[in-house]
Amino acid sequence: RSSIKDRAFEGSGLSGFTIPEGVTSIGSYAFSHCNNLYTFSLPVTLTTIGSYAFYECVNLAFVIVPYSVKTIGDYAFASCNYLVSVYLPDTVVNIGSNIFASCYYLNKVYCGAIEKPAGWDDDMGYGEGESSFYWHEKALFGCETDGEFVYQLVGNNYKVVGYVGNNRDVVIPSKFKEIEIGRAVQQECRD
Repeated sequence: RSSIKDRAFEGSGLSGFTIPEGVTSIGSYAFSHCNNLYTFSLPVTLTTIGSYAFYECVNLAFVIVPYSVKTIGDYAFASCNYLVSVYLPDTVVNIGSNIFASCYYLNKVYCGAIEKPAGWDDDMGYGEGESSFYWHEKALFGCETDGEFVYQLVGNNYKVVGYVGNNRDVVIPSKFKEIEIGRAVQQECRD
């Protein structure tokens, strides 16, 4: 087992990264204040995201938490000013307080659970009350993932809204008829 220590990359100039398989936890403040961070990929071995882990990563636009994660600490994604969309799997059983506090543009939080799990704090602070929380079977446009792509079923078509794989060269399956390219994806494609 390995982990990323507390404050390991705090304030660094990272614009994107992939955490390798085998890492099980991200420490407190590990990537906080990474103002150039647009995108990252988390491994399926990750179980814990520490408090303030991505605090004030102001250019982060989209977050996909892998199915292996069980715990997300207090303020983990707080003050990510341009965060607009988040996917939380139903495997997350403990969520700290205010994980999305001051994420003013956050308007969609997708969750694989049918309803809010008991271990989730009532005050996640998402979008200061402006966000829509989409629960699995109740969501009109809820997200699913095949382990590489995050997508929505819109009518009879699949719409890709994110990529969680580790490949730099990606082949998009033909079942996906529409692709939504956000700031995070655009930045990674330029790099």
